[in-house]
Amino acid sequence: MKPENNSDWRRLWENREALPSASHRRFLGSLIAGLKRLFGPLGDFFLSARLETQREFNLHMLLEQERLQRGLEEIRAGLTRLAEETLPSLQADVQNTQTHFQAHFSELQNEILTLRDEKIPALLKGQELGLKGADMKAEWALARIIQLRQMLEKGVPLAAKEKSAAARGLVYAQFEDEFRRRSK
Repeated sequence: MKPENNSDWRRLWENREALPSASHRRFLGSLIAGLKRLFGPLGDFFLSARLETQREFNLHMLLEQERLQRGLEEIRAGLTRLAEETLPSLQADVQNTQTHFQAHFSELQNEILTLRDEKIPALLKGQELGLKGADMKAEWALARIIQLRQMLEKGVPLAAKEKSAAARGLVYAQFEDEFRRRSK
């Protein structure tokens, strides 16, 4: 009977046992097995040094395989332990990061929508109103300057403050006229 597992093989090689004689041939199998039993010890005698070397090699390989198997089992156990201990923590960290990102993304998205829909239109409206107010003030000042100019041209006496304001307004009106002419 042929050994089936590592412990059977180890026992065989440690005790220097021979494999049982058998043959896979149907008709001549028992004759061949008998001849192996009869002449096997004679062959073993001539090959004993080589058989011993092979036996030691086989035993060494078997022990090395068992050592590697134990190491592999330790690695598997370590990986399992690592996965059981670390993976839940990593999953929680990933979940927290994802939740944090989603919350900040939502906040940022809401802020962008608020800027787009409320704040920027309000600033533009305020700017527009400010420009309209400035235009109205400039138009009023221009109208007043024109009125003062006409009064001066007609010889209507003006107070010193009115004359000074008219002179400044006249210079500014000339500046505006020049600016309009150049920007066309």
